[in-house]
Amino acid sequence: GRLSYCAYLVHFFVLLVLLDESDGPTPFVSLRHMYFTVVIPVVVLSTAFAFVWTCLVEIPFGKLEVIALDLLVHRSTRAQHENNAEEVRLETINDGCELK
Repeated sequence: GRLSYCAYLVHFFVLLVLLDESDGPTPFVSLRHMYFTVVIPVVVLSTAFAFVWTCLVEIPFGKLEVIALDLLVHRSTRAQHENNAEEVRLETINDGCELK
């Protein structure tokens, strides 16, 4: 999913670079010629750049997000456990101090 989304984001810039190299308009010779000179290079370069982008940016930020969420979840569950332990401790103290 990440790779295809990155390819979607990158392909426009690859098109700009490939099609802006010529000084004039892109001539249409035949459909086969367009596939071999435009479509296939754009798909291959977009996928390659998307792979690099995913490895350099998406994966490290994804790992940082997992670490941050893990810390937040553990802190909140630890605080809940400490509150529950404090309530149990107070209940046992109150039970021991009851007048009979």
